[in-house]
Amino acid sequence: MVLPMPIYAFEGKKPEIAPDAYVFPDAVVIGDVHIGSGCFVGAGAVLRGDYGRIVIGEETSVQEGVIMHARKDGLCEVGRRVQLGHGSKYHNCTVRDFAVVGVGAVVSDFAVVGEWAIVAEGAVVRTRFEVPDGAI
Repeated sequence: MVLPMPIYAFEGKKPEIAPDAYVFPDAVVIGDVHIGSGCFVGAGAVLRGDYGRIVIGEETSVQEGVIMHARKDGLCEVGRRVQLGHGSKYHNCTVRDFAVVGVGAVVSDFAVVGEWAIVAEGAVVRTRFEVPDGAI
């Protein structure tokens, strides 16, 4: 049985989801959102590209309860093979390839999480902060 997914266009912007990506039936994907090949988007995730754009690279895991949003004309960009932990939040930020962001973490506006970096569970990456490549 195939269940409908809440995938919505917004002001002429429609999500682009790779055919081999898996989006859980109760995840919400709206507007200018690109989900790459081999991605997983878990239950209860909300990817809201209504005012800004969201781009998720190949083979990335967007786990249950993740929330992503971007400012007007902004970008929330996640690289390839990234792990976004359960219930974590992302707003107008960049998470580079192979990074891991822990359960319940928050990555704020214009922050950057570098390649192979790890952000701890419950951590807050404040506005404009840059986590260097490979840092924990």
